[in-house]
Amino acid sequence: MNTFKRIITGLIVCPYALYIPSCHNSDGIYINDKYADTISINVDNSVSDIPLSKLFSKIELVPLETGENCLVGSIDKILIHQGNYFILDQMSLSLFVFSPKGEFIHKICRVGKGPNEYASLSDFFLDTENNRIILDADSKLLFFDLYSYQLIKESRPYMNTEKAYLGNETYAYYLRNGTWTGKYNIVVEKNGEIVYQHLPISKKNAGYTFSRQWSFSQPVQNNEVFFAEPFDNSIYLLSKDSMIVKYYIDFGKFALPETYFDDIPMQNRSERVIAAPYCSLVSGYYRNDNLLSFNFTYKGSAVYYFNFFNRREEFLFTGFNDDMLYAGTPAPMLYIDSTSIVSCMEVIDFKEGFENYKMIGDQMKEYRKEAEKAGQIKDWEIFRAQFENNSKNYYEQMKYLAGKNEEDNPIIVKWYFN
Repeated sequence: MNTFKRIITGLIVCPYALYIPSCHNSDGIYINDKYADTISINVDNSVSDIPLSKLFSKIELVPLETGENCLVGSIDKILIHQGNYFILDQMSLSLFVFSPKGEFIHKICRVGKGPNEYASLSDFFLDTENNRIILDADSKLLFFDLYSYQLIKESRPYMNTEKAYLGNETYAYYLRNGTWTGKYNIVVEKNGEIVYQHLPISKKNAGYTFSRQWSFSQPVQNNEVFFAEPFDNSIYLLSKDSMIVKYYIDFGKFALPETYFDDIPMQNRSERVIAAPYCSLVSGYYRNDNLLSFNFTYKGSAVYYFNFFNRREEFLFTGFNDDMLYAGTPAPMLYIDSTSIVSCMEVIDFKEGFENYKMIGDQMKEYRKEAEKAGQIKDWEIFRAQFENNSKNYYEQMKYLAGKNEEDNPIIVKWYFN
């Protein structure tokens, strides 16, 4: 598909309904009896990509400083505090801190086998109430001061499995059905004492593991975290004291049947469910006063849902058509808040993007002829205006980034919502 036709791909909007089901209470589990909203999603029609400009109004490019002590191998997680970027790099087993402008501030790296050292680094949390950085490393937690970056203490987690920090020395653990012996998938603990447990292990979920599948929402907000099991369409909200069903996602006839795994061996479940003609693997949840978003898998593809409450707009799409940078899209979505999405790109992306800019500019007359033949001259005029506006905003930055060394650090890209 040529560039002009590609950028005018349509938008699929899904219906939204409110419904009040009962909460899933289980014997002996502390869970509030509250109502949940139902989100009705219809994938009966063809869900496709949407132009970036449907969702975003501007882009901010933040090149990360490159130096001997701040070479970032991979960006596996980003949290933002007071504008600074906290970046988990599992390749170098480090946590980097960069300023809002991308200037290098600090690096935490304690690779080794001794006290206060680690051989692997799986996650990190920011405890802004107590001004601490918490590294989840091996079978230990390392605490650092949020501003001086000095080591405070080392402790052992209650369980060595995927976790979320809920504040005040309280952690939620996801046991992944068989990781640990027990009755429940969620355990919330403080100082070695179980506060509450929830989600009994079921036949539907038993034995399922999924590499790099974040079950807890990132980042944790207000000491609360969203959670959903891979094949459960309920989205739970966990806090230090309780766990409630916040949303239920109704996929209609595309919901994964309860009996889907009856004849499928455990070792084949992950592969089969990804390609299945059903919706499952809900993750990537975010919610504030303005926005609710998450994604799920359908027929082997990721599908994204965004609901902007203040604009009363909903978006259901499989990806983006790049009609802004011509260099890349916000994938993966590493961080999301009420105003923007944060992703990263490599220098090579901008080298290619800069060539795309020049090519599109050179071929603008040809695109007009094509649009006239297709009776889409108004779409072409919108495209031209958008391209000229983007060229004005990003051309010089693209040219600068295209001239950088390909071995330089990645570029943080902030995509601001309309």
